Amino acid sequence: MPHSPPINPAALTMFELNEPRYDGRSNGTSRVLERSDGSSTVYNYQLLDRALWRAKLTTPALTVATRRAGSIIASIVENQFATGVSMEGGESPYWCFLTQLRGRAALISRGEETLATEHRGLVLRPAPGTRLRVSDDAARWNLFLDAAELVRALEHALDRSLSAPLQFRPDLEWNNGLASSLKGQLEFVGREFQRADGITSSPVALASATD
Repeated sequence: MPHSPPINPAALTMFELNEPRYDGRSNGTSRVLERSDGSSTVYNYQLLDRALWRAKLTTPALTVATRRAGSIIASIVENQFATGVSMEGGESPYWCFLTQLRGRAALISRGEETLATEHRGLVLRPAPGTRLRVSDDAARWNLFLDAAELVRALEHALDRSLSAPLQFRPDLEWNNGLASSLKGQLEFVGREFQRADGITSSPVALASATD
């Protein structure tokens, strides 16, 4: 697919795989804890089609593959059916840069909706009150960057302290300006996280890529 980092299924053996099952005995919801130190953020994945809540699904309706290296967390999420994602617990210590590989995802935050497609990405800091609504047959690549490290790097670049908390506009138009450059960097990191002998195997290379 154009503008999408390639996913090598064999490389996912280096990722922690979570495939929660929907067995028809719940309200169609699976809970996944954020895989990071000091985080209490929980992601609730709920099937939007209530008819599926009573179905016993024989194949995974949701796959979450996660890998951490240094202060970076990468995840690939695939869902077979339209799914709502909500967050509970504390605010995540990470900013998430989301690249939609197929399908669509809508971010609902502070009463506003922002759409992600293969040509438009999202940046968000997961927290209670933040929701995603994902289409059928969708997949996305998430890269989580430490929020405190982002602030320190920005303050170092500006040579001054920030006077207010760091905020991002949620929408990223991948084909324009610096967002296009950022997309290339995210794709590079995505490829490296799928390699056993890439930058994740070298602390020096990983630190340089993180910077």
